[in-house]
Amino acid sequence: MNAPWHLRDPDAPSELTLDAYVAGEATPDEAARVEAWAAQDATHQATLDARRAGFGALPGARPQVMQARIAQALEAPPAAATPWWRRWRLPVLLPLAAAATAALVLALRGPLPTPLPDDPGLRAKGSLTLRVFRAHDGAVAELVSGDTVEAGDRLRFRPEGAPPDGHLLVVGREADGALFAYAPLAGRSLPASGLDAEGALPDAAELDGSQGREWVWLVACDRPFDLGDLAPAEAAGRLRTPAGCHTAAFEIDKR
Repeated sequence: MNAPWHLRDPDAPSELTLDAYVAGEATPDEAARVEAWAAQDATHQATLDARRAGFGALPGARPQVMQARIAQALEAPPAAATPWWRRWRLPVLLPLAAAATAALVLALRGPLPTPLPDDPGLRAKGSLTLRVFRAHDGAVAELVSGDTVEAGDRLRFRPEGAPPDGHLLVVGREADGALFAYAPLAGRSLPASGLDAEGALPDAAELDGSQGREWVWLVACDRPFDLGDLAPAEAAGRLRTPAGCHTAAFEIDKR
C-alpha cells in the first residue's frame, strides 16, 4: 500500500535556501537554520545529502549563476529578427547565386541566335510558308519568290503553316545588311490569333525607291520577340533567330 501523502513541514527551509546552502552561498543565518533543521531528523539529513550529491554531479549548476543568466536575458533588449537570407545555409545560397548570375548574363546578352535553313526548296508540304500579295496600278496579285516589284508597290503578307499559338513577324534586309520590319511595322511580333479575317498580317508595307534583290523572312516563334532578337546571317537567304523559332524566306527584285 502506498504511503500517505504528507504536507511539507512549514518550518523546513525553502528549496532556494537549501540550494544556496549546498552550493556554499547561504548567509550565516540561513546556514544555521539549515543545519538545525537537518539535525532534527535523520530523513532531513538524508534529504540534504541527496541535494548536495545532486549539485556535485553538476558543478556548474550554481543557483546565483543561473539566476544571473536569466536576469541578464530578461533585461537585454530584444534581438532584431534575423533576415531571411541569413537563415539559408551556404550550400543553398551558392546554387541560388549561380542561377541568379546566369539569369543576369542571359538578360544582358539576350537570346542566343540560332541559324535556321531558309531555302524555300527545302520546305515540306504543310511547313511554314510566306505568301506575298502586291497591289500595283489598282490590281492585286500574288507574287512568286524572285518576282519584280517597283517603288510605291504595296505588299501584304499571309503566313501559312504557323502554329496557332505562335508569334509572327515579317522582316526585310537593307542593302547594307540592316534588318527592318515589314509587318507589323512596329517591329514587335504579333500573336497568330491577331491575323485578320483573310489570315494576313494587318499592316501593308509600301516599297521605297531602293533597287536590287532583297530577302524577306517570315519568323514564327513560340514566344513573343521583336526585331532586336534577330540578326542577318552571312549566307544569303538566311537569318539568325532565337531558339524555338522557324523562318520562311521570300525574295523580291526591286527595280
